[in-house]
Amino acid sequence: MKLAAFQESMQDAILTGDTGILPALAETARFDRATRLGIYFNAYRLRLAEIISKDYPMLREAMGDDDFEALAIDYIGQTRSRHSNARWYASNQPEFMTCHPRWRPGECWIDLARLERSLADAFDAADAPQLDAGSLSTIEPEKVSSLRFEFHPSVQLLDLRTDAVDAYAAAAEKGRRPVARKSREHVVVWRLNERCRYRALEEDEKLALAEARDGRSFGEICASLAFHKPDGVAQRAANFLLQWLNDGLVSAIRVAE
Repeated sequence: MKLAAFQESMQDAILTGDTGILPALAETARFDRATRLGIYFNAYRLRLAEIISKDYPMLREAMGDDDFEALAIDYIGQTRSRHSNARWYASNQPEFMTCHPRWRPGECWIDLARLERSLADAFDAADAPQLDAGSLSTIEPEKVSSLRFEFHPSVQLLDLRTDAVDAYAAAAEKGRRPVARKSREHVVVWRLNERCRYRALEEDEKLALAEARDGRSFGEICASLAFHKPDGVAQRAANFLLQWLNDGLVSAIRVAE
């Protein structure tokens, strides 16, 4: 068998368990052909399981080793590695859990996986300026309503169905087991000073932030907030903007023509 054909057959054996390569393998005094192939077959899966474990440490802590191992086995069994960079192998695990009948009922676990994935994505996001509240000092008051904002590439908004933020904190503390509760939750995730951060949002701030990320002006954001809760709209919107600037969410402010 030529080298290229041997390599292709060996890859198929490791990925799928196809034993057609066995006659081409040499036996040793210690191991027969099947045992030698099994070592490579299992080592590949153990490496993938290690990658998954490192990508979702809080999910593993929340689920426990046995359930997490079962999840990893299911994911590996149905997900081929298609990237040379191991960073991307487990990136679709939250979606996999959502679609898999065994894991779909675990809404808190799915949300926790989504939060962990978002934190990893925030860490890898591109660099960009991060403005502070002082950036507003040069803006004329009459132009405030026409302000539009650009956000740091790491900023993500999550709509969760459970209290995954508390579950994440419980898992991080170790020893405090998270209690899965259905509690619709909005979370913003971002990176500041090389550290990934997250915080829960109230409904009106989530609305304002979503509108701002969609390119709405400050005046349009105020109008949307007023539609849901008219009291103190301008002050609430201003407080949100100051919070976003202090958090490092905003990369640029421009005055719309």
